[in-house]
Amino acid sequence: MADSSTKYKEAETAFLASEGVRAEEIVVSLENLGGTVRLLVSGKGPPVLFVPGVMSTGAVFAGLVGRLAGFRCFMLDRPGTGLSSLPHETPTDLPRQKRFADELLAEVLDALDLERAHVVSTSLGGWFTFRSAAAHPDRFISITGLAFQGGARVVDAPLSMRLPAPAWLLPKRPKLTKGMVRAMVKSAGMRGAFENGKISDEMLLWMVALLRYTDTFGNDSTYNPRPIGLRRPTEAVRHPADLLAKVTVPVHLFWGSDDLFGGQDSAEEFAGQLPNASLQMVERAGHAPWLDEPELAAAALLGHLTS
Repeated sequence: MADSSTKYKEAETAFLASEGVRAEEIVVSLENLGGTVRLLVSGKGPPVLFVPGVMSTGAVFAGLVGRLAGFRCFMLDRPGTGLSSLPHETPTDLPRQKRFADELLAEVLDALDLERAHVVSTSLGGWFTFRSAAAHPDRFISITGLAFQGGARVVDAPLSMRLPAPAWLLPKRPKLTKGMVRAMVKSAGMRGAFENGKISDEMLLWMVALLRYTDTFGNDSTYNPRPIGLRRPTEAVRHPADLLAKVTVPVHLFWGSDDLFGGQDSAEEFAGQLPNASLQMVERAGHAPWLDEPELAAAALLGHLTS
């Protein structure tokens, strides 16, 4: 009988193949933070590191990677998600989470023996990306932010993200069905992508496998900052203006107008605090605009990477 990691990899490989992506798996150690991270690597050329959001891995960008020729794409399983381990010291409070975020991407690049890279982030991945870029601006060539970026002003979130739960109450690997995962993803701002047929059955089965066969659900529910509470946003999670002012590399934001977490007002405010940012609003797109508009997203990303 196949073990959990094998079952997960089977679903992941099927999803990647459905998007025309062939990737090799590499596992590297983080020297100072500790633990190992797993990445999927595809293509040849300048390096692009993809940093996913909550309850996800770098494989979520497969459709975009399949449209991105001429670059070496590194799709990251963040620590504690997918098949990456937790760091030696789990970041259980906000000060530790901030310190962890400040160093994460620089350590990943060190482990890959890369001096610099382009970085593509979405949602919670943006919280790590912009903190890392402020702390280590010399390690970034450019940043492309797809959807609402963690650290921007949040206006809404699913109830499940507002309600804290003790770690001991949360299963590491809930036995979720396709219907349950579909409902979860819709509630997280991707209803339009489902209703418009932009999320394939292979992608949905990969999402189910991620939550059933890895510790992603339990770890992401426990060790990440909550941007909003039951009644109001958590201001301490938001990136302060002086931090964003340190992100001097070129930034392009590809942001859905209907993003649940914050639409045009949040996007314009966030872009306005960055010294070198451009903003592209995507009409009627939600929290995964590269799924809503895959060709437009690929063109925007390629244009920014080559500008």
